[in-house]
Amino acid sequence: MTNILTPDNKIITPQNGLLTPDAIKQANDFAPLAGYVHTWESKQFLKIKQKTIALFFGNQRGKGAMTIMGYIHRIMGSHPIAERNINYFKCYNGHTFSPSEWLDGFEPRYKDGLCPKCAKPNRKEVRLNQRGNKIIRFAGDILPESEKDEVGKGTKEVKSIQYLEFMKWCPPFLIKKLPTSRKKQIELWDPYGGEDIIFEFVSYKMPVESTRGHQRISIWADELGSEGFYDEQRPRLMIENGDFLITYTVTEDTKSTVLFDQIFDRAQVYYRSQFMLDEYYKKVLGEDKARIEQTNSPYSIAVIQSASDDNPVLTTEQVVEYLMEYPDPEVQMMRRFCIFQQLSSKIFPQFRWDTHSIDLEKEFKARMGVTC
Repeated sequence: MTNILTPDNKIITPQNGLLTPDAIKQANDFAPLAGYVHTWESKQFLKIKQKTIALFFGNQRGKGAMTIMGYIHRIMGSHPIAERNINYFKCYNGHTFSPSEWLDGFEPRYKDGLCPKCAKPNRKEVRLNQRGNKIIRFAGDILPESEKDEVGKGTKEVKSIQYLEFMKWCPPFLIKKLPTSRKKQIELWDPYGGEDIIFEFVSYKMPVESTRGHQRISIWADELGSEGFYDEQRPRLMIENGDFLITYTVTEDTKSTVLFDQIFDRAQVYYRSQFMLDEYYKKVLGEDKARIEQTNSPYSIAVIQSASDDNPVLTTEQVVEYLMEYPDPEVQMMRRFCIFQQLSSKIFPQFRWDTHSIDLEKEFKARMGVTC
């Protein structure tokens, strides 16, 4: 084969079988990713083949970290679904391989270059799939600010949760350029060579028309966008056979019905954490639900449901203490379990002493005209 990926000069490889100091530093850059604590839900997330994947998680469950973890695997060629990797290999018969499957380091694992999945009389050559671009879109409420102020000194507050989450998990040696005031994108060196990998940021506040006309290999929409925004993103993925990731925690915002109608209610498969099954479906609703539930929906949509308590670094006591800040039990339920429901139409959904009680003696005297 003549088109095997070659390492970029920014990626350090062992010399004479020994790791150089630079290679050791690069290996240490993977410490955050190596320290990611996997759960049942995160393992399922990496295996889902539907084109749209929605993570409907309770507050502080870690939906952003799980999403970025998946993207780092795509960059490094270790995602278990071959086509989800930025670079992957494919034979003429349609069999696909991730770089971690096809390559041994940077050399072909199969020396003859022929597909091991094809029937022997008809084995085809395996080649690197040629993408039209290597651009992934992150959509959210706020764009990342330039990390340098106008005179190039000091730093600005970076409010984009997607940006902060990406910088937390991405190995620093891969980063080529950070966002500027003009270009809201992160440029990465491709570990296997070739064109740079681009993560572009768009805001829900931008005109929907500005996101048209550009093909992307994946789109991550965090929190709540408009119905028009979601409709406009799907065509951007067609040519690259890309996927659409949605992460959301239900709030009191009535606009969230668009995600219920378009995504949640149309799912082809539901994945539910054990805590969701026990503490919400069984205890609250009295229903027995399957942990993985298949439906007859024709839409390529998968939904993962997970509660705040499923975060491996939080205890239930911490979650309950946090939820006490919300006096309305319905709001607590929404934020803990990410449940789509309409809040009650009562003006005061909960009794409050300062609102619903009076000083009887004071009121009696006032009405009787007694001033002392």
